[in-house]
Amino acid sequence: MRNTTVALKTCTEYTPSMVNSTLQQCFDLLGGLNSIIKPSHKVLIKPDLYCITEPDIAKTSNPSIISVLAEQIAKIGARCVIADSPKGNFNQSTLDKAYVKTQMLQASNEGNAALNTNDNITTLHNPNGEQCRDIYIIDAINSADIIINVGRNYKFRFFGG
Repeated sequence: MRNTTVALKTCTEYTPSMVNSTLQQCFDLLGGLNSIIKPSHKVLIKPDLYCITEPDIAKTSNPSIISVLAEQIAKIGARCVIADSPKGNFNQSTLDKAYVKTQMLQASNEGNAALNTNDNITTLHNPNGEQCRDIYIIDAINSADIIINVGRNYKFRFFGG
């Protein structure tokens, strides 16, 4: 099994300067973004767009993080695409709706990144699988050299004593 290094930092607000500083600190802990991404790479930023809602509801990745991350990748010279498979039918109409409502369209413009418009899916067969024999992967993932998964922020409310 391969060892994995993870860098976590707290980001107290989603202003571009705060997000940029926090991301920079994380990448510094990993040896710098330049040690991971090369100009020849195609990088896929995979936000969490499962729920097609406004960012303030906190059920999707924050667009400020996506735009700043894409901008940092673009500065290296790598190609960057934002892609996910939101809930519902995976087609151009659903993608368009998701990109607008979650503000990923704005994030792609601000970060100089492309939005995935490819709605093709590849099926990987695993005949020996006990729980899952078929895995469906969007083609944008198959064509990426590097995938950066950006989760959503969670807002929890605790009740009781």
